[in-house]
This record gives sequence, C-alpha cells and structure tokens, in this order.
Amino acid sequence: MRPHRCRLVADHGVIAALCARMPPMGNAGQPSYRRSLLTERELPATVLAVGVVLVVVVFTPFTTDIFMVAKLACLAGATAVSSALNMRLVRQRKIVLRSHPILPYTVAYLAVVVVATVFSRSPLRSLVGGYERFGGLLTVLIGTLFAGNLAIACWGQPHRARRVVAALELGAGIASVYAIFQHFGIDAFTFREQAGNLAKWPGSTLGNSNCLGGLLACTLPLALARALGTRTSPARTKILPLVALATQSLALWFSQSRGGMIGAAVGASTLLVLTSRDLPRPTRRLATATLVGSLAICALAVSAIVSPWTQDLPGPHRKHDVLRSESAVVRGGEWRAATVAAA
Repeated sequence: MRPHRCRLVADHGVIAALCARMPPMGNAGQPSYRRSLLTERELPATVLAVGVVLVVVVFTPFTTDIFMVAKLACLAGATAVSSALNMRLVRQRKIVLRSHPILPYTVAYLAVVVVATVFSRSPLRSLVGGYERFGGLLTVLIGTLFAGNLAIACWGQPHRARRVVAALELGAGIASVYAIFQHFGIDAFTFREQAGNLAKWPGSTLGNSNCLGGLLACTLPLALARALGTRTSPARTKILPLVALATQSLALWFSQSRGGMIGAAVGASTLLVLTSRDLPRPTRRLATATLVGSLAICALAVSAIVSPWTQDLPGPHRKHDVLRSESAVVRGGEWRAATVAAA
C-alpha cells in the first residue's frame, strides 16, 4: 500500500487539500489516471454528476409547473440511483462507511425540521412545500441524501469530486448561454412571473434571475480558479476557462441579481487570497485587479440595497436595475413581521 499523500487540487476549480491514496499502477509501473466512468466503483459519482447537470438545465415548458417539479424529479432520481449503487458496494464490502464530525449536526438539523413540520399549521404544506417552491421537508431530505451519497462516492477520491464539479460548471455554462440569449430577446418560450407580468430579467433554465445568480455565485469562482491556473499551467489550457468565466460574468450581470454578485465577489476574493502565492507574477497582478473589482461590486451592491440615494441618479444610470432599492423596503417589512411572529 502506498502512503497517503496530501495534494492541492486546483483544476476544475476545486481548491482544497485532499488526502487520497496514490492511484493504482499501470502495466508499465506508471500511475493509471484513466478510470472508466461506468465501472462499479465509479458509477455512483457518475450518476451524481449527470444529476447535477440535469437539475440545472432541465425544465418542462409545456407543463403547469415549468421548473421545480422537473428539477426535483431529477434530483430525487439521481439520489435514489446513487443510494442503491452505494448500498450495494457497502454490502459487498467494497467501500466502508465512515463517521464524520458534521453528521451529528446534520441529524440534529433534520430532527428540528421534522418537529417543525409535524407541529406546523399545515403539515402537508410543510412536508411538500409551496407551489413552484417545494422547499419543504421532502426536498430537504432529498438534498441531504444527495449530499451524503456525494460524500460516500468522493471520499478520498479527488478525481470523482472533480467530475461532479465539472458537471456543475457544464450546467452553469449552458444556463449562462441561454440567459444571454434571453437578454437579447432570442428565446423560443415566453416566461412570466407569478403575477402574470413578463419576466424582467433572464432566469435561464432556472426560471428566476435570483436562482440563476445563486448558481453563478457558486460556479464563477470555480471558473476563475481554472482561468488563473497554476505556475506550470500551459496558456492553451486557460482559453476555455476564460471563455467560461466571461460567459458566466456576462450572464450574472444580465440577471441583475445583487445577491449573486455579492456571492460571486466574496467567493472570488476568498479564492484569490488563498491562492495568490501559487500564481505567477503577471497572473498575480490580474488577480489583484480582480480582487479590487470584486470588493467594489460588493460595496456597490450593498449600498444599493441599504441606501435610497441610488434612486436619484441622473440620466442613463437609472436603467441599471442593479441599483434599485425598492426591494429593500419589502424585505424590511417581511423581516419585521417575521421578528414579531417569532417573538
């Protein structure tokens, strides 16, 4: 057996120190990095990766609920299949389940949600969730099982984690391209908000500009990590990540999701702080400029949310919906009502 090695995984946007065993040796005594995606041990991670892409891109435009039912079905399907595959490997003793320090907190959280569901005013609604939202206990359980299967499949196997992250980036790329088309009015479908108004900002395959912003807040720092690369990364390997970074940034701006912009800026800033020493000098300067720009975006978004001065901007600046502050008044009223109800 080879000793454990701690290696820094920078490709596909995963920046983490992962302890993993050395890969199996090939016939010539060299590490064999090529693993079939459909072997018994690799299949659970492959199913989860396919599920990630489907959850992002699938929607059913000719049904009553265009987005959430289809996405929840994809999530539940990938979770069920991966659970069955992992349990089979456990029964065959090909993998060993290990306890994790986060497990007790996860169980405690689920217990609280179960109790809240049982004693709620509408247990059925709390179980399933509201129409077009479905954020009830059932969705929480499916998401938790999905995360658990992901941990089981990728434990000590960084290549499997990279596969799932690559799938997330692929889904985000498809959603970003669609959002750009929507922004310029190129769309085969007409989407409306719950009130019946035409959708003001592109929601892409997620149906809501804030949902799109939340997705891109997760994936844009990953695209940035791949675009920056490492000291030894050839320049040609950065072309596709740079295209992905530009596409996602443009889609995020078109979505006008300030929460997404803040999340992406914080993620990018954290990435640059953690990896600046590992970058070549020219890339480090670009990273510094990106960091400054990210912090400026955060400051602009926060000031637009909390300050009314953005409503008095003259001329063309008024058309930038990212500077709107009306929603802050609505959110403030909701938070005050929630505080009173909780008290």
